[in-house]
Amino acid sequence: MKKDKSKINRRKNHKRENNTSDYFRNTVFVSSQFLEEIPETQSLWYETQEEIEQKLQWGKEKAHLLQWVRKQMERKLTPKERKYIEHYYLQGQTLETIAKKFQSHPANIHRTIRRGVKKLIELNKNENLIFHFTRMKKRKNTNKN
Repeated sequence: MKKDKSKINRRKNHKRENNTSDYFRNTVFVSSQFLEEIPETQSLWYETQEEIEQKLQWGKEKAHLLQWVRKQMERKLTPKERKYIEHYYLQGQTLETIAKKFQSHPANIHRTIRRGVKKLIELNKNENLIFHFTRMKKRKNTNKN
């Protein structure tokens, strides 16, 4: 019995040693002096004035688009389509969580959202608005045998 316990303890200690070496494998140590010598224009968070202005402009366009979408959703979509789109796109919930909340199947939620988005796209054809299309994401199945 004592031999078996010692083997188990050695295995546990060996695993701990491997975990700490893995932790430092991808770590790079840099002195603070080195970081101070990097010019501001080469830092990771540096943005030119032009980039800042472009992002601010895109923010204004995005706010305008969102305002238009909300107005059209109130006018043209059914309450169900509106609720599902708000939960999916504006609150970032998955189809599964929306389905549980409204006691429906995720496929029905998906179809209803697509129908509502198609209506909004048809309304958009009459106006000069530019939307960036995104695909609906499926949740990855984590239960693999």
